[in-house]
Amino acid sequence: MAKAPRVEAPNAEAPAYEVINDLPIPERIRGSRETKYPFATMNVNAGFKFSADELKRVNAAVNSYKRNHEGQNFTVRRIDENTYGCWRIE
Repeated sequence: MAKAPRVEAPNAEAPAYEVINDLPIPERIRGSRETKYPFATMNVNAGFKFSADELKRVNAAVNSYKRNHEGQNFTVRRIDENTYGCWRIE
């Protein structure tokens, strides 16, 4: 089987980039955003309430916080129809 001939686009030019020698690399920026939830300030058995609309966000934040802070554990429970709570249990 014969290969199809290679066709180049007319007037296709490579983008012109200026090469800069010794261009300094900036430092990485990590953890620049403050947390929305008070996990770091919570003692065991302390908690906070939030609306049902925030349930997925709070659960995701709890799981992320637990991954990065070994030895701290939290639980999320339903208080009533529209209110949930998050408690530190360890």
